[in-house]
Amino acid sequence: MRQLLLGIIVAGVLCGPAAAQYGSTPYQTGYTTSVTPLGELSKDGQSWLVNETVKQALSVMSLSDLDTEIEASVGKELDGIGAHHHATHEDMVSAIRYTIVGKARELLVADIKERQKLYAKDKSDDTMLDLQGAVSRKTRLDQLYDQAKRRLSRAASEIAAD
Repeated sequence: MRQLLLGIIVAGVLCGPAAAQYGSTPYQTGYTTSVTPLGELSKDGQSWLVNETVKQALSVMSLSDLDTEIEASVGKELDGIGAHHHATHEDMVSAIRYTIVGKARELLVADIKERQKLYAKDKSDDTMLDLQGAVSRKTRLDQLYDQAKRRLSRAASEIAAD
């Protein structure tokens, strides 16, 4: 149930604006786009992005493992999208990595708040261990977020900000 809730939250956070724009024309003029770079991922790519964010929030993996997942799942799409936004393949991977880790942190913050409320009502060992596990995952994600942020190039930071 928790995974379903996290999935719905992530879908709204990540894909709401992108999905709304996805059906529009890709160009407003010859020089500006109406679609965010991550919104240009295919529907399968968008779905993967949401699922990977939830997976990262539930079980933190290393950035190199995350890069491998990105390449395997949406790597083929990134060259075309990157060329459209004057970014390299590495810039696109970096932006996606940063986005996933950042959104996973947001999910964990919300999850920790819910677990704190639950622990205030039920002071059992299980609820305390669940809360401590979530805090531990968030600490690890904080470290990964800092690493991902340091690895952003200017182009990747612009893509991640869209």
